[in-house]
Amino acid sequence: MTDEPIVGGVYSVARGKERRFGIVKVLAFVPESNTIHARVFERCVSIRPEVAWFDDRTPGVLDKVLQVAIGTLPITRRVFAYWQPEFLFAQELTDVEQDLLDAYGVDGKPWDDLQYA
Repeated sequence: MTDEPIVGGVYSVARGKERRFGIVKVLAFVPESNTIHARVFERCVSIRPEVAWFDDRTPGVLDKVLQVAIGTLPITRRVFAYWQPEFLFAQELTDVEQDLLDAYGVDGKPWDDLQYA
């Protein structure tokens, strides 16, 4: 993956072998460890989300529209690339998202289940 992930970037991603698609928001990127702190939303759809689906890009609206999300998941850039992210738009972090980063920090070891594949 050559492009740097954009902090605050909202991406559509491929999820699983079933080719379902979801939404991920990048909360932080630590280049030294190649760690991306992602907020993964639970809702999946059968076609890749497009930017036109998101009329209101105000921070916090994703939580209302997509509902349940994993707070913050530290992953490697390799996992992020495996998800085939497509950038949709960027927005500021919400207070809740910033609180998650403050509470959990950005120093945790990133998750990489591809190492077992």
